[in-house]
Amino acid sequence: LKAERGTALYDSLIFGLYYLSAVKGQRALLVLSDGKDESSRFSFDDSLDYARRTGIAIYSIGLGLGRGERDARKKLIRFSAETGGVAFFIDSVDQLDAIYDQILEELRSKYYLAYQSSNTVASEKFRTVDVKVQRPGAEAKTLRGYYP
Repeated sequence: LKAERGTALYDSLIFGLYYLSAVKGQRALLVLSDGKDESSRFSFDDSLDYARRTGIAIYSIGLGLGRGERDARKKLIRFSAETGGVAFFIDSVDQLDAIYDQILEELRSKYYLAYQSSNTVASEKFRTVDVKVQRPGAEAKTLRGYYP
């Protein structure tokens, strides 16, 4: 991408997700940002909807976000939570190696689960998914849902 004028975070997310949609296998998008969007053509809701539809996990790293920048934090958290990724917040680039290691470990330990819904209602609405794990200490991270 070519940087022009202000930050176009939502446009960049859509572009990155579009590019990765053509890639086979496990896919993840890592976003290193201050979480602010200044000049996107797409809105937050548009980019979140697109992210949900791709099935690509978004790992957000918020760099240098103060406590007062709650809106930017919330949006990065939402992108990650809705797509099965994780949001991290750091104050210095010196912390990136540890974050990258965490993301790598998580990506290496992912499993692919599939199921066929018993819901036969013809609808274009977003359907939520809830995965529960019975093993103590185990955690399941997943997409929040899908579009039929």
